[in-house]
Formats: sequence, C-alpha cells, structure tokens
Amino acid sequence: MGERHVVLGCVIEPHIVSLETRSFVESHNSATLFDLREDDSYPPILKSFFATTQHESMGSYRGRVIHFGASLKTLGADWDKWIGKFENLLRELIWIEAWVKADLTYYGQRDLIYIAQDQIIQSFWTDKPQKTSSWLTEKRFA
Repeated sequence: MGERHVVLGCVIEPHIVSLETRSFVESHNSATLFDLREDDSYPPILKSFFATTQHESMGSYRGRVIHFGASLKTLGADWDKWIGKFENLLRELIWIEAWVKADLTYYGQRDLIYIAQDQIIQSFWTDKPQKTSSWLTEKRFA
C-alpha cells in the first residue's frame, strides 16, 4: 500500500501575434505531447496526463494553456526523478511560464513556478521561436 499523491499544473504558450508563428508553436507543442509515451517507468510522465485548450477558443485568449494532472502512488519518494522528467519535457516545448503544484502528504506540498529567460522570450517575436531551454524557477515547499 502507498500514499496517493496528486500533481497538477499548466504550461502557458507565449502570446504571439503572427498567425504563422503561433501555428508553428501550437503544432510543435502538440506534436511533442503526442509523442509522449503511453507507459513509462516510475515515476511516469504520460501522454494521458496532458491536454490543451483549443486555438482561438474562449479558453485560449492570447495563447493556449497546456494543462496536466495525475494521481500517483507515493510520488514523494521519487519527486526529484519526476521533476527531472518534467523539466526534460519543458526543454522540448515552447512556453513562457509553467506551474506545478503537488500534494505529497507526509512529504509536504510543492509549488514551482518556471519563467522562461529573456533570451528565449525574445525568440518568440521572430519567425523561428526557440524551445524553452532555460528558465528561472521559484520553489515553495510546505
């Protein structure tokens, strides 16, 4: 038997004015999520954890939100491994901000905010936005 640990959050795509560039970002991120595995070693990062708002819907004002959530068995003991896998995924996506919240019972709560660094943000206003490979992280543990 183990403890139920819930992790959830979102990855926010940048607001991009150019329809062509916005389409590139959405296609790139959708393909990256589609390529995630349907099974994975523990602690997993699975395709089924993720969903996106639709382009140009009322829930996608100035960019889509990729949201995720999962209920995992005793994630607290493997938190560092899970965050490592999540950050590897972040390196493959194009985003401006990401949030992670986890309730790890006896291990406490984790709140992380990731913000893309300026040189990455500047690429969002070019024809070829870069994957977000560097960021600042604010961590709060309770």
